[in-house]
Amino acid sequence: MDIKERTAVVSGDGAPMSLFVAEPASTGPHPVVLVFMEAFGVNEHIKNVTRRFAGEGFFAAAPDLFYRQGRDIVIPYTDIARVMPIIQAMNDVQTQVDIRVAIDFVKTQASAKAERIGCVGYCLGGTASWISACVNRDIKAAVVYYSGGLITRETSLRRPVSPHEYAPLLTAPVMGNFGETDQNPPAADVQAVDAMLAKMGKVHDFKLFAGAGHGFSCDERPSFNKQASEEAWARTLGWFGKYLNA
Repeated sequence: MDIKERTAVVSGDGAPMSLFVAEPASTGPHPVVLVFMEAFGVNEHIKNVTRRFAGEGFFAAAPDLFYRQGRDIVIPYTDIARVMPIIQAMNDVQTQVDIRVAIDFVKTQASAKAERIGCVGYCLGGTASWISACVNRDIKAAVVYYSGGLITRETSLRRPVSPHEYAPLLTAPVMGNFGETDQNPPAADVQAVDAMLAKMGKVHDFKLFAGAGHGFSCDERPSFNKQASEEAWARTLGWFGKYLNA
């Protein structure tokens, strides 16, 4: 499917926020997928993921969740020392404010179906996707990839509530794609949240991929696992096809 792309700039919370936008070239409106970045910014990998969703018929947008600390920050995968201070300066409440800004932007786009918005996130973005599905009623379906800190052992001012404790508020169907050998989150935490959601009767589908670790879906990282990535992608498309194309 032919696509078109652009960078949009909107008024964020005290500073301009960029969104990388990719959408089908054909006339819409199209269901929406918000793509929440890893801890390395809206880099070429995240842009390629956004393009892939557009190629599947979605209006896709990846907001720059680092914008409060600088415009269009992108960090190499090898520069963890630079990543950590930026992550530690974020907090879940502000991130959800920024996601609301992104949703409000989408609602102004004639080619986007404002009533069919989904989200997907990777690593840091996985946590953003999970919390969005719990607290934001505009989100109609969500997918979470290896959400670090799904169960937070120690909360803080930047994370006043452990992500898993938002589960009672969950209204959107949520899919989880996790690595069996990952330690952030470890398999035991994934299984605990899976069981909790089942007990609550929440619509969800969590899977631990055998032999896969953190970042298994990113083809620019040493942890890339082609088999797990392809299966997770097919699952993700099926999830969004079921709940956003209804």
